[in-house]
Amino acid sequence: MGLGKLSSHEGLPGRWIGEHEATSHAERESLKLASWNNRRSFWLTREGIIQAIKDAGFNLVLEQCDAAGVERYDQTVPTDEVLLKDLLSNERRTFLRSVFIGIRDNPVAPTAIG
Repeated sequence: MGLGKLSSHEGLPGRWIGEHEATSHAERESLKLASWNNRRSFWLTREGIIQAIKDAGFNLVLEQCDAAGVERYDQTVPTDEVLLKDLLSNERRTFLRSVFIGIRDNPVAPTAIG
C-alpha cells in the first residue's frame, strides 16, 4: 500500500495512500498509525497544502523544513543527540517532514454565539 499516482481531490493536488485492510474492530485497534474508518487517505502535495492554507484566508504561509521524521526512531521521544545526528545527516532528507503555519494580517472578527 504505497502512495498512488499524482491526482486531484477537492481541487487540490496530492496522492492517495492505502491505510489498512483491517475489517474488524480488534484489527483496527492494533493499528497505531492508520485511520480507523478510512481505508485510504489523501496526502496533499506541498503546493496543495500551501494553496489550502491560502484558500482558508491566510495570506502569509511559513514552512519549517527541519522537522525530523517520526518513523525514523524506535524510541517514543528521540534524544537530543539522535535528533542532532538526524538533522545533520543527508539520509534524513528522504524522511523530511514540514510544519506549515498560516498567518492572517487582517484577522476575521469573531462572531457572537447565542
